[in-house]
Amino acid sequence: MRDFLFVIVCFLFLLSPKPAFSQDAPSPAETTLKDAEAAFKRGRPDYILARKAIEQAEQTKDLRLKSRAYLLQAKLDSTGRRYSRALPNYLKAHDLRLQAEQADASTALSAAQAEAKTAETARASALAAQLKSEEELEAANTAARWKYLTVIGICLAILAAGALGFLATVKKLRDDVKSANEAQEHSDLGFAKARTELTESSFTSLKQLRRIFQGLASRTSKATSSNAASMISAHNAALGFLAQSSFDQGNTHEVAMEAFFSKLNPELGKLFNPDGTKKFDAKSMPLRLPLDQAVPVALIYTELVSNGLKHGGGQVTTKMTKEGANVSLVIEDGGTGNLESADRGEGLKLVSYFAEQIKGRLDYPDAGSVRLRFSSSPQKGLPSI
Repeated sequence: MRDFLFVIVCFLFLLSPKPAFSQDAPSPAETTLKDAEAAFKRGRPDYILARKAIEQAEQTKDLRLKSRAYLLQAKLDSTGRRYSRALPNYLKAHDLRLQAEQADASTALSAAQAEAKTAETARASALAAQLKSEEELEAANTAARWKYLTVIGICLAILAAGALGFLATVKKLRDDVKSANEAQEHSDLGFAKARTELTESSFTSLKQLRRIFQGLASRTSKATSSNAASMISAHNAALGFLAQSSFDQGNTHEVAMEAFFSKLNPELGKLFNPDGTKKFDAKSMPLRLPLDQAVPVALIYTELVSNGLKHGGGQVTTKMTKEGANVSLVIEDGGTGNLESADRGEGLKLVSYFAEQIKGRLDYPDAGSVRLRFSSSPQKGLPSI
């Protein structure tokens, strides 16, 4: 119970109003004068209060307060038409105000003189410090000049001693550069020969691969599996159009992919969308690929487009773009299934195998969407994309 009462008392003490403390409380003379001025402004002049304000102001050293008190008295006399009394009070107020301003000016002048004296002392100290620093700087410059002369002399001696060695090194360097140039020319010839042989081998492999697909097509066309026959025919057509769209670029064969797609896409439509129930939209930038990359890309493209036309959601769109050395092929079939998590048949396994051959990466951004990304160096004769 005692603790509860103690808590209540503390709570009431915290809520009780506290007296206001003022550090700069006005003097009685100031308070009286303010009251008298307020009464005059309200139109109820108080002569007794004004006289009391003068008496209290006279007891202070505040000249401005005295001037205000006499000015108020002069205004009261003028209001009461006692002009003979008002004029001396006006003069007295004016004189006190001038004295106050003179006192302020004298104080400001004294402060300015003190500041000027301090500034003069600081200037003299700064001048002395400047002279001292200039002397030290001159001494440092003299020492530095001797050091520089010593270093330059040592460097000249070293250069003179190494001149013969430098000339010998230059002669040896010229001989080494000549030998390196000869070795570089020999290496370039070997690289060009190897690249030509590799390209010819790739083109020969393309022809052999096409003959294999042609043979498979002729054998499978009589079988019961129409899908297998259509796929073999599609791959055979893709290889044929690759050969038609390729051209000799000196030491390599390249394939114009835009021309290749324009030839292959109608054939894929005939094989897998003969009734035209599914929409097929293909876009490609005017880019070229080396033959060793174009063959796997063409087979991947054929496999994914045919799969989309057979099993997609009604619309197949393809887009091939290139930015610098990075090529991107995106194929969307409008389906709702996730190809990444689906059971992979022989077709998707074949796609993964060909992607590995060109060091490409397959990913699945959305449902029914496959993206192939790989690197290919920019080809000559084409704008940078």
